[in-house]
Amino acid sequence: MTPVRKGAVAVLIVFLLSRALCFLAGVRFDPTPLPFYWQYIEPDLLREDLLRSLAHLHGQPPLFNLFLGVVLKVFPGREELAFSGAFRVLGLLVTLGGYALMIRLGASTRAATLAAGMFAISPANILYENWLFYPIPVAFLLVAAALCLHRFLLHRAALDALFFFLVTACVSLTWSFFHLLWLLASLVLLVGVLRSARRKLVLAALAPLLLACLWYGKNLVMHGQFSASAWMGMNFARIATIQIPKPERQALVDSGELTPLAMIHPFSPLRAYEELIEKPPHTGLPLLDRERKKSGADNLHHLAYIEISRGYARDALSVVTRHPSAYARGIRNSFLLFFRPSDDYDQVAENRRRLGGWPRLYDFVVLGQILNQPPNFDLDTHESSGYLARMVFSLGLLWMVAYSMSIRWAWRIWRRSGRGSRRALADRITLGWMGGNLVYVFLVGNLTEFGENQRFRFVVDPFVWVFLAVHVSSWLSPSRIQSKG
Repeated sequence: MTPVRKGAVAVLIVFLLSRALCFLAGVRFDPTPLPFYWQYIEPDLLREDLLRSLAHLHGQPPLFNLFLGVVLKVFPGREELAFSGAFRVLGLLVTLGGYALMIRLGASTRAATLAAGMFAISPANILYENWLFYPIPVAFLLVAAALCLHRFLLHRAALDALFFFLVTACVSLTWSFFHLLWLLASLVLLVGVLRSARRKLVLAALAPLLLACLWYGKNLVMHGQFSASAWMGMNFARIATIQIPKPERQALVDSGELTPLAMIHPFSPLRAYEELIEKPPHTGLPLLDRERKKSGADNLHHLAYIEISRGYARDALSVVTRHPSAYARGIRNSFLLFFRPSDDYDQVAENRRRLGGWPRLYDFVVLGQILNQPPNFDLDTHESSGYLARMVFSLGLLWMVAYSMSIRWAWRIWRRSGRGSRRALADRITLGWMGGNLVYVFLVGNLTEFGENQRFRFVVDPFVWVFLAVHVSSWLSPSRIQSKG
């Protein structure tokens, strides 16, 4: 058995043993989001009216809801087992895919095995693998995209380019965070660097780009908004408008500078807006007409939320232009969440408790979280210097350095991407693309949204582990990298 295969077997053993220990500790897959989360079409519609509901969905891209619906239809009564099995497989594929990516990009077997093993046993990876939400699927798709890109750059096969753009289109159609512009940017950057493969890249990207554009175009035709999600205004309000203390906001509403929407927290129940909006007429589609789901949760797919979100967007833009200090406060608060350990997140708190002291130990030793100050962004209490200092020491300080250094290294590599052998070029462009994703997630996550920023970062954490493995290998044995150039 080759050293690379031995490393893969070691990573697999670490993964399986850690999952067995977690099971003994009481960690269980959590399917409870299905009937409650805003992002999901409710289960009865997923089972009985899937295609029509997907066609009229305005708050989310379609693929994750399509996945939910297919599982409910194919495994009736056993959907929890099917979801759990699918997420276990995806978690394993993220880990082994990350290992394969490290090896392909020049990491030593030891460094790759250690880095992949550390990712495998990370509390965030374990917890998100046991949670019915899309961070694990998106992390898998991003790792798969990087592998497809590297294969294409090495062999220049059109099929590899097609797979790369199909996978990145799937990312965009799973989570609206990865906008159509992100997909286009990948094409533009690759065409700019690989001029000899320009025609092949453009042809490979046509169908995936068309699929993504069709979804955006569908929302434009049906709902008057060229986007993957009609909720962007509500998300933006949380980082801008809501950062103004309530008394000041009320004064701005009274003066007419902001609308009364500014006094209502985004994503509130529809009844909170009854005096501010005129409800749209019934469409005959349960997805768009129901105010509440059968579980009792609010149905944010109701047609009224499109106009509500637009109102929030107008107020938020006014705040950004006229009260930039409030927006700056929101960006700061987003940053104070972004580098917190991803396992430090309310939606996975129950399973985190079952892991005992492991999350705290890992977050301290590996990520560099010295304190664990719970976030409190109540505008009346969180401005003291002592509180802010505790929040800084509650960041994963070592991980923040690793993330920042990965971006810096990716930039240095990208600047010389036109030099060297084909393999060296493939390594450098792939690492440059990965670094671009680190920048994208950091900027988009912290400039447009507030509240779940540590979850956003998780999907690119495998890339940081790749950078660490490759960088440590090149530092310990420079000839490994130089021999490729």
